[in-house]
Amino acid sequence: MGWTWQALQETPWYVRRYVWDLICARREAEHEANTRSYSKAGAP
Repeated sequence: MGWTWQALQETPWYVRRYVWDLICARREAEHEANTRSYSKAGAP
């Protein structure tokens, strides 16, 4: 992406928080989808 570490550190806190919240929501949705598909497969 071409970002330097300095540029990332200078990103405003609210942008970092927004992106972090999106990442967490995506991971949670993926986890729930995997759990549902695992239980549908008849796993114990």
